[in-house]
Amino acid sequence: MGIWDIMRISLTGMQTQQTAMEVVSHNVANVSTPGYSREEAVINPLTPRQQSGLFLGTGATVSTIRDTEDRFLNYSIFATGQQLGNQDVANKGLSQMEQVFNETGGAQGLSSAMDTFWNSWEDLASTPENAASRYTLRGNAQVMVNQFHSLSSRLNDLAKDANNGVKGATEQINGIVDQIKTLNGKISAIEAQGQTATDYRSERNNLMEQLSTQIDYTYFEDKNGMVTISLAGGTPLLEGTTSGSLQAQENASNNGYYDVMYVSSTGAKTDITDQIKGGGIYGQLQMRDQYTGQYRSQLDELAYNMVNQVNSLHTTGYGLNGSTNNNFFSPLASATGAAASISLDSAVQSDVNNIAAASTDNPGDNTLANQIASLRDALTMNSGQSTFQDYYGSMVSDIGIESQNADSEYQRTSLVMQQYKTFRDSVSGVSLEEEMASLTMYQQAYQASARLMNTANDLLTILSNMNTSIS
Repeated sequence: MGIWDIMRISLTGMQTQQTAMEVVSHNVANVSTPGYSREEAVINPLTPRQQSGLFLGTGATVSTIRDTEDRFLNYSIFATGQQLGNQDVANKGLSQMEQVFNETGGAQGLSSAMDTFWNSWEDLASTPENAASRYTLRGNAQVMVNQFHSLSSRLNDLAKDANNGVKGATEQINGIVDQIKTLNGKISAIEAQGQTATDYRSERNNLMEQLSTQIDYTYFEDKNGMVTISLAGGTPLLEGTTSGSLQAQENASNNGYYDVMYVSSTGAKTDITDQIKGGGIYGQLQMRDQYTGQYRSQLDELAYNMVNQVNSLHTTGYGLNGSTNNNFFSPLASATGAAASISLDSAVQSDVNNIAAASTDNPGDNTLANQIASLRDALTMNSGQSTFQDYYGSMVSDIGIESQNADSEYQRTSLVMQQYKTFRDSVSGVSLEEEMASLTMYQQAYQASARLMNTANDLLTILSNMNTSIS
């Protein structure tokens, strides 16, 4: 029986080393697969047999294939991904907003248009009876009005883009969760047999990293190897193989923008918009409701105050044709939407002679034109603390600072994420050098087992020949 035992042990050795080489080949094939955790063949001795009071080995086998995943490190990567996803959206959105309010490089922005508008009133004061000065004033006023409209429109476009981003994020999240749910089932089925579902785990980790860039969540893994994912507030997005979903639902009271609704597996809906605090979807919500909303309100306040201040003086003056009580701008009921609604009054639009430069019916009087021109330096904004120009300049400066801060935060978090991933690669990533070294070792062990098999076969042949000779 000894020779047959040698042959069986040699066979287990060849099979074991072959399996180990297959694992190495699989690692090499996935060297560029994002999030892939290197696999290792766990080789253990087979149960020994007892003979003549001795326990003799019976060979080796691959008892399991394990991954090298560092689960604590994965947790750190997922948590950082939630910050990075939010900051990425905020960084890009604020950069776009900065371009909207670009006042450098010769750009004809609102600041320049307001400056030209006040200069036109000074020019009219110099020649109050000159029709050309009135046409110039009306034209420059319209340019300023158009700038208000343009900025308001572009802010609205940014808000709409962010709103569409909210809907897009919910769809991506649902797709990722469905894939994780499927993998949960596969992992549980495999690991119930005592094996480790290494490939499926790597794939699930990759999906959970993608999910972290979309929304903030917490998770834990149960004894069956399935993950439970909960959103802020404990809302269960995924429990094993049962999942809810997210739905973007229009809110008529908020400009028709989307609220984020959680839909349970039973169909019950809950508004979780205010609970979301991370990931790209939070960045879209911030961009839509906070950043564009804040600066649109400030722009509206600027337009509203300008209309009221100019009109309050203009209605007291006299036009070149002797008319009075004319508004220069169309009156606005409130600051809401003022930047989009600001326009020249119909009296000014129809006849430049209705533009009031005088405080009396004397055509050569320029008192009112000088008063309106002096609004340039009047403290009319921020409860009497800022001029129109200062207010707008501070607004543009704030946007620039917000954009720079967002970029700095994004770069810092990107560096942290890169450090985590570099460390993960050092722990569980595929090193071609190490894999080649392992491959050489397994190959040599395979060859040794094969030679042992040949030796046992030679011994068997010798015994067979001896039996033949005796016969």
